Amino acid sequence: MLKIAVVEDQTEVRESLCQFIRQYAGEQGLQAEVEPFADGAVIAEGYQPGYDIIFLDVEMSPMSGIETAKELRKREAFLKVPIVYVTSYPDYWRHAYQVHAFDFIEKPLPETRVFQTLRDFLRLVPPQDARTIPLQVEAGEIQQRVDEICYFLCTEKRRVIVHTTSAQY
Repeated sequence: MLKIAVVEDQTEVRESLCQFIRQYAGEQGLQAEVEPFADGAVIAEGYQPGYDIIFLDVEMSPMSGIETAKELRKREAFLKVPIVYVTSYPDYWRHAYQVHAFDFIEKPLPETRVFQTLRDFLRLVPPQDARTIPLQVEAGEIQQRVDEICYFLCTEKRRVIVHTTSAQY
């Protein structure tokens, strides 16, 4: 399941962004938990890690999106979480990349642009439950979903038997 934070102080924009994300996840058959925040200080000061991606408005108060990202990046758990900046001010892009932004979307938010960002993110970082590993089997190589593997059994003849929820290799 994808866990996505949306930090945006404008209610209408926050709701639209959450709706776009849920719509895209639904169309792709993905489970997504979208958690909205109206203030960057809330996520920066007290929220636990676990987000797969964060959509963050640049211009907010009392804590801007840039300040929020700097605070998050100070924590080990948030170092690799992709941050997508959302703003009406395109001149902020230089500041956004100081904290290693994944993407930068200008308002008003076009649905297609949000979808493209999510598509790019999923190509680079597939959801945890969709990750696969290659397995060499008698018929060649297959890609096995990690979440379907129950256990590995090593035999005396140095063979590994992989037991999954639906098969044995």
